[in-house]
Amino acid sequence: MVTIDKNVPFPSARNERRPMKYPFDQLEVGDSFVIPIHFTGDKKIDKNRSVSVSVSILKAKKQLGFKFASRTVEGGKRVWRTA
Repeated sequence: MVTIDKNVPFPSARNERRPMKYPFDQLEVGDSFVIPIHFTGDKKIDKNRSVSVSVSILKAKKQLGFKFASRTVEGGKRVWRTA
């Protein structure tokens, strides 16, 4: 049998408590930084690493309400705050 509990507080989302890995919140419009990605030459691994960085950028856009642009450059991915 299942017991019904009353007045148990709902926990907040996990990602709200986790600090950002990259300094998205410190950027002013026009500022940028490079997220280092060590490309291995294995297309599958390199794509996964690039996608992981893209997910971080998308989370920052949603959480901060800023706009970012990114491009793959030698040594990683450069991220600019655009608005």
